[in-house]
Amino acid sequence: MKTFILCASMLALAACSNSGDTDSDKAATTEQTENLQETLLPDYLARINANDLDTVMAGFTDDVVFQAPNAPEVIGKAALREWIGGYLAAFDTQWVKTSQDMIVSGDYAIERYSYQSTDTMKATGSVHTDIGKGIIIYHKEADGVWRVAHDVWSSDLPLTPPGE
Repeated sequence: MKTFILCASMLALAACSNSGDTDSDKAATTEQTENLQETLLPDYLARINANDLDTVMAGFTDDVVFQAPNAPEVIGKAALREWIGGYLAAFDTQWVKTSQDMIVSGDYAIERYSYQSTDTMKATGSVHTDIGKGIIIYHKEADGVWRVAHDVWSSDLPLTPPGE
């Protein structure tokens, strides 16, 4: 619910803050958005696809929230470290995320994306591929670095009932 409220608030703020913008303000905002759209998601993907726990964890805020399909919400960097550690212990993973659009407002950026993930189980070599969509909320922290504050995604694949 907090994610929804944050997203709705940011969208309302972005809409209101753009109403009195000059053409040069709009051009600067567009340029900033394009620059962030070209750098934030590729950096995040490089971290994920490194399959290294410390590398991927460096890209998250301390209060990060993960909402993965068919799993409980993971809140906070310590809990996420445990979750990702288990994931990387079990799988070699490769993700492709394609940015659909981005909204930037102050120290926050919201990016909508589509994805394809390929997870190879280390124990058996079996491969699972997933496709879907998601939303990432980035936060520019006090050190000037943009980090992932929320990653919320859902699969486009149909659920398979237990036992099938």
